[in-house]
Amino acid sequence: MKQVGSLFGIPFFLHWSVIIFPAFALWHSFAIHGSYDFCWECFNFSLLLFAALLLLVLIHELGHAMAGRYLGIPTDRIVVNGLGGAAYLQNLGEKPRETMLIAIAGPMTNIVIGLLLYFYLEWANGFLFFANFHGGLFSLLFWERLLYLLYYYNLVLILFNLLPGLPLDGGWVLEASLRYFLPKAWATIVAARFGQLLGGGLFVLGAWLVDWMFPLFAVFIFWYATRQLVRAKLHRRLNKHSIAGLMHRDFSLVADADPVQEVVEQAGLAPQRYFMIPNQEGQLGTMLSGAQLTQVYRENGAEHNFMEAIANMQSYAIQEDTPLSVAWDYIDLKEVPAFAVLRGEEVAGVLEAETVRQLAPKKPGPSLFH
Repeated sequence: MKQVGSLFGIPFFLHWSVIIFPAFALWHSFAIHGSYDFCWECFNFSLLLFAALLLLVLIHELGHAMAGRYLGIPTDRIVVNGLGGAAYLQNLGEKPRETMLIAIAGPMTNIVIGLLLYFYLEWANGFLFFANFHGGLFSLLFWERLLYLLYYYNLVLILFNLLPGLPLDGGWVLEASLRYFLPKAWATIVAARFGQLLGGGLFVLGAWLVDWMFPLFAVFIFWYATRQLVRAKLHRRLNKHSIAGLMHRDFSLVADADPVQEVVEQAGLAPQRYFMIPNQEGQLGTMLSGAQLTQVYRENGAEHNFMEAIANMQSYAIQEDTPLSVAWDYIDLKEVPAFAVLRGEEVAGVLEAETVRQLAPKKPGPSLFH
């Protein structure tokens, strides 16, 4: 997987599986005439079409990411692969309507693109393009054929993505709708089961039609739905426990006036204890274990360098009444080692990742939109 740039500050990656596109274009350019004569025009057309389809998928995923940004949810990256794409949002929204908005934003971008393509083809042909078109692709001009196929595949992408099963956008809309009546974990389980049924149905359809693309998508959908099912069941199990019941209170609050040397000495005597270091506003800025704090001091030496290094380190805080599954997602996806547990604005304890991992031996796949 290689990063090829960024869009609106979001890193954009191409997965190695996109090589399927030029490979198919090469095969199609030999097979189009039923002989070994290579069709350069067909090859160039196929490559251009596939590049346009990749752009469609990218815009679709960007729609999810922009909806997340509107709701204050960052997107770590966007990945386009040989079967579609994924926007890796840090979470999918706390409320059902947020999840629904993020999910529907992708197809909405495709609807806008579809309308633009439709009206452009009509306008460029005296508003008679679709009235006069009877399926003869090779009767069209090069650019008309390209735009028509782009319009057609964009329509397929919209309809396919709205099918009600995870990991498709329609599956996330279903999951969000069910959350008005069911706990979140159960809503995900139901939507994932629909995804498994959808995957099985596509596999059977592909076998019946003798079309290799259907089984390929079917296996992917079934696999991902199963991963979401495992994750939802794990969330349900984790939420039987509370953060307050798993946290410990072996921590020290460091005051602004405390000498650095004295804090470092205390850290050396208590390597397992966590030290809460305030920022310039007096709020919790950094949380480090004694061992980590001692190591940072050793590596930076001078007091100014040490304080600067501490200020640039990222720490995570979580309210003690937050469901444990939320903490697990950060541990699993971001490898967060520990959380400062807050009760309101006060530090109440420390939740270590290892404590949560003991309750979650398996590692299901990440949450993402396709």
